[in-house]
Amino acid sequence: MVKTHEENPTPLLAQDFEILFRTRFKPLVIYALRFVKDLETAKGLVQDVFITLWEKRSDLGGSRSEAAAYLTTSVRNRCLNH
Repeated sequence: MVKTHEENPTPLLAQDFEILFRTRFKPLVIYALRFVKDLETAKGLVQDVFITLWEKRSDLGGSRSEAAAYLTTSVRNRCLNH
Protein backbone atom coordinates (compact mmCIF):
# COMPACT_ATOMS: atom_id res chain seq x y z
CA MET A 1 0.00 0.00 0.00
CA VAL A 2 1.33 3.42 -0.97
CA LYS A 3 1.34 6.03 1.76
CA THR A 4 0.01 9.45 0.91
CA HIS A 5 1.59 12.73 1.96
CA GLU A 6 -0.99 13.01 4.74
CA GLU A 7 -0.07 9.60 6.16
CA ASN A 8 3.69 10.10 5.89
CA PRO A 9 4.52 13.83 5.84
CA THR A 10 8.04 15.09 5.33
CA PRO A 11 9.19 16.46 8.68
CA LEU A 12 10.05 20.13 9.08
CA LEU A 13 13.79 20.53 8.53
CA ALA A 14 16.04 22.26 11.06
CA GLN A 15 16.90 25.03 8.59
CA ASP A 16 13.21 25.70 7.93
CA PHE A 17 12.53 25.76 11.66
CA GLU A 18 15.33 28.29 12.15
CA ILE A 19 13.93 30.51 9.40
CA LEU A 20 10.48 30.31 10.96
CA PHE A 21 11.87 31.21 14.37
CA ARG A 22 13.85 34.17 13.04
CA THR A 23 10.99 35.55 10.99
CA ARG A 24 7.94 34.68 13.10
CA PHE A 25 8.99 34.93 16.77
CA LYS A 26 8.66 38.71 17.13
CA PRO A 27 5.37 38.99 15.16
CA LEU A 28 3.93 36.14 17.21
CA VAL A 29 4.97 37.81 20.47
CA ILE A 30 3.21 40.99 19.32
CA TYR A 31 0.16 38.90 18.42
CA ALA A 32 0.24 37.18 21.83
CA LEU A 33 0.39 40.57 23.56
CA ARG A 34 -3.13 41.26 22.27
CA PHE A 35 -4.31 38.49 24.59
CA VAL A 36 -2.00 38.40 27.60
CA LYS A 37 -0.85 42.05 27.97
CA ASP A 38 2.52 41.05 29.50
CA LEU A 39 5.68 40.89 27.38
CA GLU A 40 7.47 38.14 29.34
CA THR A 41 4.34 35.99 29.42
CA ALA A 42 3.85 36.51 25.68
CA LYS A 43 7.46 35.54 24.95
CA GLY A 44 7.17 32.45 27.12
CA LEU A 45 3.96 31.30 25.46
CA VAL A 46 5.40 31.79 21.98
CA GLN A 47 8.58 29.96 22.97
CA ASP A 48 6.49 27.06 24.29
CA VAL A 49 4.64 26.87 20.97
CA PHE A 50 7.93 26.75 19.05
CA ILE A 51 9.14 23.94 21.31
CA THR A 52 5.94 22.03 20.67
CA LEU A 53 6.32 22.61 16.93
CA TRP A 54 9.84 21.19 17.04
CA GLU A 55 8.70 18.16 19.03
CA LYS A 56 5.80 17.50 16.63
CA ARG A 57 7.63 18.42 13.41
CA SER A 58 7.29 14.89 12.02
CA ASP A 59 3.50 15.09 12.37
CA LEU A 60 3.25 18.25 10.29
CA GLY A 61 3.97 18.64 6.62
CA GLY A 62 7.38 19.96 5.68
CA SER A 63 6.20 23.30 4.33
CA ARG A 64 6.93 26.51 6.18
CA SER A 65 3.47 27.85 5.30
CA GLU A 66 1.80 24.91 7.08
CA ALA A 67 4.07 25.41 10.08
CA ALA A 68 3.40 29.18 10.12
CA ALA A 69 -0.35 28.55 10.18
CA TYR A 70 0.14 26.04 12.98
CA LEU A 71 2.18 28.60 14.95
CA THR A 72 -0.40 31.35 14.66
CA THR A 73 -3.29 29.10 15.66
CA SER A 74 -1.32 27.53 18.49
CA VAL A 75 -0.22 30.90 19.91
CA ARG A 76 -3.81 32.12 19.92
CA ASN A 77 -5.05 28.95 21.61
CA ARG A 78 -2.21 28.95 24.14
CA CYS A 79 -2.97 32.57 25.03
CA LEU A 80 -6.70 31.91 25.38
CA ASN A 81 -5.99 28.95 27.66
CA HIS A 82 -3.48 30.89 29.77
